[in-house]
Amino acid sequence: MSNIWLAISVQWDDCSVAIGATGMPIRLYRARDRFAADSPGSGSVASRDVLVLVDAALRDAGLAGRQLAGLAYARGPGAFTALRVGAAIVQGLAHAWQRPVIALDSLIAMTATPPAGIGEAGWIQVSALDARMGEVYTAVHRCTPTGFPVELRPPAVATIDAALLDINRLIALQPALPVVWSGLAFSRMPRLQEHVAAAAGIRVDGGIGEPDAASLLSVALRPGAPSPGPARNARPLYVRDKVALDRDEQRLAASHRAAQTGHGPSSDTPVAAERR
Repeated sequence: MSNIWLAISVQWDDCSVAIGATGMPIRLYRARDRFAADSPGSGSVASRDVLVLVDAALRDAGLAGRQLAGLAYARGPGAFTALRVGAAIVQGLAHAWQRPVIALDSLIAMTATPPAGIGEAGWIQVSALDARMGEVYTAVHRCTPTGFPVELRPPAVATIDAALLDINRLIALQPALPVVWSGLAFSRMPRLQEHVAAAAGIRVDGGIGEPDAASLLSVALRPGAPSPGPARNARPLYVRDKVALDRDEQRLAASHRAAQTGHGPSSDTPVAAERR
């Protein structure tokens, strides 16, 4: 058995695989870089693309699956179908190869790259992804350049205003560390942009916008990471109980989204609700 780990991440519109070990370069294999633009990574396509990427990673490393130290995967939050596909693939591979698994929250993977100018004392990171339905996924961690992040607020889903209120209260109780907001939600949701622009001592990092397998594996290999478990423990993480809106709720969400983006709502467009 080697000390090399394989990581799998299936997100909303992409899937990726990474392979590497502590002290060694991590190699990333991304579906959107290898397959046609009309073949997104979520849903049933991921079950094809991920296995192709896994095969390529193992072949390039000269390893069989049973020679891996284990598998790591992004358990969520994220798109409902993508999370289920990712967890099922990891569970199947780990069981077949008799390898342990490490499950990490998707948002913790976004802490993998220390922001420029951050010292050894570390930083407070707020990671955010668009959850659709007028909501945002967020998590807060206290981070250092080499250690495993300390969870200050677990992954949660809420409206933007509710999330900001909760996060600001939490940050006020923390040590005087730089506060970094990271994630594509900060570039896509004007309300978040306004908050960050108005807050002193806060900045948006231009690094990891969405979690991928390489950032996931980088965090999984740090000292203090969760201990590996059996394949049967590979399950998705859901933080949203309700995944569908009635017509009145769809209209309200469309109006809210229009206010957030500056674009007018379309009464004919249903609200997608697959992110969990």
